[in-house]
Amino acid sequence: MKNKIQAFTLIELLVVIAIIAILAALLLPALARAKQNALRIQCVNNQRQCALAFRLWGGDSGDKYPMAISSAQGGASEFVYHTSSSPNLVAPTPNQTATAPAAGRVFQCMSNELSTPKIVICPADSFHSAAATNFQGPTGTPFGGTGGDFNALGGTSGRVSFFVAGDATEADPQMTVIGDLNLGNVPNGANQPAAARYTSAQVLAPTGNMTPTTVAWTTDAHNKAGNITLADGSVQKLTITGVREAFQNGTNTVVYPVFNFFP
Repeated sequence: MKNKIQAFTLIELLVVIAIIAILAALLLPALARAKQNALRIQCVNNQRQCALAFRLWGGDSGDKYPMAISSAQGGASEFVYHTSSSPNLVAPTPNQTATAPAAGRVFQCMSNELSTPKIVICPADSFHSAAATNFQGPTGTPFGGTGGDFNALGGTSGRVSFFVAGDATEADPQMTVIGDLNLGNVPNGANQPAAARYTSAQVLAPTGNMTPTTVAWTTDAHNKAGNITLADGSVQKLTITGVREAFQNGTNTVVYPVFNFFP
């Protein structure tokens, strides 16, 4: 007598499907967090390479960063915002606007030290489509070239994920030099993500749009957190509280640091 092959009943099949659905619901958030952590680690590595590029470039330029040296001497000081002794922006010399700072020029200056423009893109960047394939800028710029896809003026095609501190100096080892783009402002200073990120030059001052007690990460990248690179070459993985403390205590020589953000 042949044995009868028993098939799944409809009830058993539904139970199996329900169990799979429950396991997927439990595992997917963990997998998403793991992916975000991996992207953040890669971003830290990119910023470390940028930090090394700054230090190598500065070693050949009197311990100054590109933001402090004119383009005639190979730097980019005319293309980034700085601050005067009062919390006022000193605008770039070329005809640029506050909505499109050309701080991408800083990274173009260091093309030899960076080796590839992919370094200046955060893998968790949700604002820019893809990394550039070369450091060429618009035709007629000091960095010249035609057909370049490294747009120094910013925007969605700007291919730069990091803001740049216009007044960063090695005299302040704990001062922020660059950092993740997803910084914004919480008006009441609450310990919560900012509603919108900064998209122009911002002065870190006791009053105004950007203050040490109200700056915060947005939810656009790194799970409401972010990374900043200090003048001593270290990269810090910071929460909202951490970035506020870093900005509050980061400088003794620059009264009102300015940060060049990208659209």
